[in-house]
Amino acid sequence: MRLNSLAKGMTTELRSFGTFEVRIRKRKEKARNPKTGKIVSVDKHGVTVFRDERELKEELWGIKS
Repeated sequence: MRLNSLAKGMTTELRSFGTFEVRIRKRKEKARNPKTGKIVSVDKHGVTVFRDERELKEELWGIKS
C-alpha cells in the first residue's frame, strides 16, 4: 500500500517515525562510474529520501531540535 504511493511520487508519513518521499535528481552529462572510472551520462531519475521525526531523534539519539 505505502510502496504504491511512493511509486506514484507521493509522500508517505509514519507517525513518530519519519517520512519517505521521492525526490527527482536532474540529468547529468558527465558522471563517473566509481567501479570503472569511465565517464557516463545519467538520465533524470527519482530517489527515495527518509526524514526522521523529531520524536525519533529525541528518543534514540537525544537530539533536541
